[in-house]
Amino acid sequence: MKFASNEAYSSRSLGNLVWSPDEKWFAISGNCFDLDLFAKMYEKRLGEALERFQDLTRGFDTSDLPTLTTLHDDTSDYTANTSFLSANATILDPMRRRHIAHVANNLAYEWITRVDDDNTVHWNLQRVRDWMRDASELCVLLLFLLHIGGGQPARGPEILTMLYRNLPDTPRGIYLLPTSVTSIIGYTKVCVNH
Repeated sequence: MKFASNEAYSSRSLGNLVWSPDEKWFAISGNCFDLDLFAKMYEKRLGEALERFQDLTRGFDTSDLPTLTTLHDDTSDYTANTSFLSANATILDPMRRRHIAHVANNLAYEWITRVDDDNTVHWNLQRVRDWMRDASELCVLLLFLLHIGGGQPARGPEILTMLYRNLPDTPRGIYLLPTSVTSIIGYTKVCVNH
């Protein structure tokens, strides 16, 4: 839907967007787009993101992560520094520590070549650069998935500064619902910092 709207607006002719009667495809200026292809493309990229995440975390086990129904998020609480993370700290903090330790222990073998007697650490800079590049590529892939599947208007830099916790004068943009995680992108023409 977002793609169709962007195409229609960029063509400067809103009358050229036509939906099929069964709403399985649409046409813009005579070019047909099958919605199943978008769904397949999204699923493929989601699979790539999961594989890249598993590789970056060196296969950490996510089976003990809580489901969305076990976590609580008060979406009406706009108190500064609050988020679903602070509301679920007793559940999430021990898991976060355990998973960070797992990743750090696995990466230490790859990143550190040796530690001298005076505790000087010698890094394998190429391995660190490779990991950082892969992490950056995962972020781009997640941004793409959020942009295509998120339902927000297609905007540029606003999506890059999404808040996960409330600031004193700005509500966060990521919320937990009982069955999903949702994002709300703050945008105003009079303020550039969100």
